[in-house]
Amino acid sequence: MDPAGDATTFAEVGGILPDLFHRACVITSNSASDIRSSVRIDLDRHHVKGSHRTAPKSDNVYLKLLVKLYRFLARRTDSNFNKVVLKRLFMSRTNRPPISISRIISKVSSESAQKAYKDKTIAIIGTVTDDNRLLTVPELHIAALRFTSTARARIEAAGGSTITLDQLALKHPTGSNVVLLRGPKNAREAVKHFGMGPHKGKKPYIESKGRKFERARGRRRKSAARAASNAARSLAILSVEARNEALTAIYDALKSHKQSILSANAADMDLAKKASQDGKLSQSVLSRLDLSRPGKFDDMLQGILDVGSLADPIGKVDLRTLLDDGLELTRVSCPIGVLLIIFEARPEVIANIAALAIKSGNAAILKGGKESTQSFQTISTIISTALETTRVPNAAIQLVKTRDVIDQLLALDQYIDLVIPRGGNELVRYVKEHTKIPVLGHADGLCSIYLHSDADKDLAVKVVVDSKCDYPAACNAVETLLVHQDVLKSVLPAVAEALLAKRVSLRCDELSKQALSETLPKSSAALLQDASEADYNTEFLDLTLAIKTVPSVHPGAKNGVHDSHLADPSLDLAIAHINSHGSKHTDSIITASHEVAEQFMSAIDAAGVYWNTSTRFADGMRYGFGTEVGISTNKIHSRGPVGLEGLTIYKYKIRGNGHIASEYGEGEGKKGFKHQKLTA
Repeated sequence: MDPAGDATTFAEVGGILPDLFHRACVITSNSASDIRSSVRIDLDRHHVKGSHRTAPKSDNVYLKLLVKLYRFLARRTDSNFNKVVLKRLFMSRTNRPPISISRIISKVSSESAQKAYKDKTIAIIGTVTDDNRLLTVPELHIAALRFTSTARARIEAAGGSTITLDQLALKHPTGSNVVLLRGPKNAREAVKHFGMGPHKGKKPYIESKGRKFERARGRRRKSAARAASNAARSLAILSVEARNEALTAIYDALKSHKQSILSANAADMDLAKKASQDGKLSQSVLSRLDLSRPGKFDDMLQGILDVGSLADPIGKVDLRTLLDDGLELTRVSCPIGVLLIIFEARPEVIANIAALAIKSGNAAILKGGKESTQSFQTISTIISTALETTRVPNAAIQLVKTRDVIDQLLALDQYIDLVIPRGGNELVRYVKEHTKIPVLGHADGLCSIYLHSDADKDLAVKVVVDSKCDYPAACNAVETLLVHQDVLKSVLPAVAEALLAKRVSLRCDELSKQALSETLPKSSAALLQDASEADYNTEFLDLTLAIKTVPSVHPGAKNGVHDSHLADPSLDLAIAHINSHGSKHTDSIITASHEVAEQFMSAIDAAGVYWNTSTRFADGMRYGFGTEVGISTNKIHSRGPVGLEGLTIYKYKIRGNGHIASEYGEGEGKKGFKHQKLTA
């Protein structure tokens, strides 16, 4: 038999057999029509779709143009790079996950990657996002389908470039000198809930997040509070030199990362402006949020330096008593422990409080407002990184991001020693009602100024305008102006005209409006508004001022006799109004009389009472306390601007030599105490 012929025969058979097998299958399937109609199985590819996308499902015009461009390049250049890009352009958004700048940097930062990726463009067929935990961004050259605004700004600020995929095609048509990266496909929230069984690192599905139901917590808040408590104990025995070194490290880190902080704050401001336009955020909160206001960032840094230059508040002895020979009692200042500080939209607060807490030997858990999330996160990351180079424990300053953990923290009275809420009346009341932990803080800043009958006109204009217009959103800005009836036409018109020139809205009672209508130009008088009773209980925090007249004769007077305990009945009325409507924050009087001023300052129940002075002086930095943790209106050891001294308490120490209490007392053979005061 001819071998060649045999080969041909086998080849023919080899070609026929598959065909016969296929026909047999068809015949079999025809005989089982019920199976054929219901089941169609590809035995070789039973779990794979029969076809792949050849075009994107999106109707985005730009995406379709990119597909046409890269389809052409893939066909004409025969470049694998262009084929991969084309394939990824077809993919769904699930398969084109975003990638953060920090992940890109981690992929190109190793020594081998730096050599391989040097002078190359990074291509991302997806979105490039920012990561506010990243402090510094190196020079990167990235081409992507899309960039977030903050990511683009940070890359370009670092000297890098951001180009589109069509620009990449012009620059590198074959993909030479281009590195193709992609984001983590399994990073989506939905993916985190699917997996095999319990204890596999998958997140549980929680139908309700109410306090009565279990919730996915990750690390328990108790462990964070416990870590803060341990850090506080370490801080309490740390030398003042070590604590000052930590403040210097924080100052240097914040100063060197100013641009990163301002970029994060700008992102917060963009969202806040949109919320303000929609009526969801007040102008006062928007003003407090802005860290780019002239001098605000520098003031934050200066506050850290000022705290560092202050004397060590720990270990101060303010009382020494010799109880007996060899038995001495001392009272020594010491840290409070762990502070839980809840505040609103002022991003500089985190730096101020961190400085005060470290200097005073306290640990702090901080919860900021949602309006400034990115600013808080950036500043806290910088501070945390700076502390790693010092002897201060990293857990000494912690940031809480979500609001739902506040209730959990308020219940941890075994770890947290003091809560300081810095916000509106609603926040302070909520905190006081939901915790056993001592609370230090003020609810509102409803400050008043009283123009007495002998008030100097020029001085009154100067003080009132500064108190209202220097920073209207501050808690120490004046909100109510009380005016003695005798100066309604002599002093008030000049004050009102100066305020109107600053675009202050004046809400007047009947007597003050009538007096101003008679003395001011018609154009100015037309701007006056009627005040309601509620206006005298309102903290406006903007360019609005309520004006109320104090009658020159006491309403209860009969035949010239009044029932006031003060020599001046009008002064008594002004004091009564402030004590009943004010918030016990800061109040001031404008008068030429020393006697009247002293009576006013003694009778007003407030943390700060001033004479011929702007209410804006109610500030820890202006008092020389350095920066402040807040202004307390409580009647406890810390009142007014709370600086270093307000964050310390004291302990009693007795040093003896085998002394026992049973040796002292009355009777035969008992010893008596000397109680001799010593110089502290």
